[in-house]
Amino acid sequence: MKNPESRQASSGFKQYSFLPEPEFNPIFPSPQSLAYQALSRMLQGERLTQPGFGLNCWRLAAYIKDLDYLNWPIEKADVPCPAGFGSGRPIREYWLSTETIQKVCNLPAVDDGSLNRYAHYEQLKNQWDQDNPSATIRERDTAINQIATKLGI
Repeated sequence: MKNPESRQASSGFKQYSFLPEPEFNPIFPSPQSLAYQALSRMLQGERLTQPGFGLNCWRLAAYIKDLDYLNWPIEKADVPCPAGFGSGRPIREYWLSTETIQKVCNLPAVDDGSLNRYAHYEQLKNQWDQDNPSATIRERDTAINQIATKLGI
């Protein structure tokens, strides 16, 4: 028999561990990074692919790997390539599970006790965008960096 059937875990069995599940303790990437941009979009429930993320930047997989190094549990699956992009081979899609998004919402609160750091950052950033609709990209980046620094993100 040249190619015997594999008897490994491909038959649908789940591997169990006797070790406790590690504590959810992700690290947020720098707010100026594309990894942070990808994380922000996934925290809003978006499923990202390279064409959906943007073709004018480096590989999305590199930013996802950065998030993996920062302890973010990124879900992934192969999906069909959209028409007009690439060779038609499957591409990778990335997302955060609803449990992970919920855990982020339940992270410890900031000093005022109302919101976790990420939620507070998003709220302040959105408020600044609403208050300054005609701001330049440079002004926006400067303001958002100041908000992030203030919150320790």
